[in-house]
Amino acid sequence: MTSNFCVVLPEEIVEDMWRTHVSAKDFDQELGFALCDVNGKILRGSICEGDECRIPGEKIEFCLVGKTIGFFHSHIDSEPVPSLQDLEYGYSTGIRFECIAGLGDWDEEIVCYDLSVAKDELERIDKILDEIENIRDKYGIRSPMDILSMGFERYLKYKEEVEPLEHELDRVYERALEKLIAEGSCEI
Repeated sequence: MTSNFCVVLPEEIVEDMWRTHVSAKDFDQELGFALCDVNGKILRGSICEGDECRIPGEKIEFCLVGKTIGFFHSHIDSEPVPSLQDLEYGYSTGIRFECIAGLGDWDEEIVCYDLSVAKDELERIDKILDEIENIRDKYGIRSPMDILSMGFERYLKYKEEVEPLEHELDRVYERALEKLIAEGSCEI
């Protein structure tokens, strides 16, 4: 079963996605934009560039008019498959779908993913990331340098707590991807 939201994307939005992806490759930086529902019509938000466009991105602009229902961004050197960060950000912001341009099996392609298909997995990912963040707070870890300066014994205790969660996170992410690809994706 595939999702039908690719059918409702207006042709001009699809063309904008392709143009944006080509520009991303030309400039060798990630580009993207929000997808906005304005009175039942899907419109493009403003384009973000480079680091400001990375998901999760604190600078990625939501729709200034209407409701943000999705995001599009380019993966200039990889497949159009959502990263863990893409999924977590999409879930935590409540968007319906994410569209990603990238290198397909044979050529460039854009694939959209209906996040509701993997709702249970995305909820679990969100909880695991919160648990990992709590452990980092407990050990005062804010950057990789903090890990280097924490001492060997303390580092071992930290790893003992966080490693099982990281392994579970990998498994849940893989399950989410399997569901999204099998049941909740459509290629433009």
